[in-house]
Amino acid sequence: MMNWWETLPLIEQIFAGMALGFGSLLFILLIVSLLGGEADLDFDTDIDMDGGDGQGTLSVKTILSFLTFSGFGGWGALSLGAPVWLVVVVALGVGYTCMSLLALLLVYLMRLGHDGGRDVQAVLQQRGEVYLLIPEKRQGNGLIHVRMGSRLVELEAVTNGPSIESGKLARVVQILGENRVLVEEMPSLSS
Repeated sequence: MMNWWETLPLIEQIFAGMALGFGSLLFILLIVSLLGGEADLDFDTDIDMDGGDGQGTLSVKTILSFLTFSGFGGWGALSLGAPVWLVVVVALGVGYTCMSLLALLLVYLMRLGHDGGRDVQAVLQQRGEVYLLIPEKRQGNGLIHVRMGSRLVELEAVTNGPSIESGKLARVVQILGENRVLVEEMPSLSS
């Protein structure tokens, strides 16, 4: 392996080192992210890329992708016999393109997390079915299933009145937190 490395010209060692070194770091960082971890060296920040809407993302992942794919682009161009000036142009172009695509992917993934988030205000005055007994006079939490748009969500629920049994209908009268509501029992249809 070292014989192969030593036979490479210096410029090819630089691009190959960028591709393999930064690529390894990027791969490890992406695997850690996929497994649910968060790397300590990630410092995501918004930058103004297109007029102030804050949609650009500059992070360690995007910088590593730029360096990695610049290395691969330059290494590939060198192996095809391109002149050094063209190698640099190709490396910068490939790096920028891949960094931009990764940034767009990260922004899209962040939007999924936000767009799919709950807007608890949407359940105010909605009726739902009590899933788990709601104790009387806020002496504990129960659970209620309520429609939030086209989804059925489960929220913690308390009541000021008597306890509300599982299977009964209740109406959300106040939002107490992101996942907690105040409900009151709805009169049954038979009475």
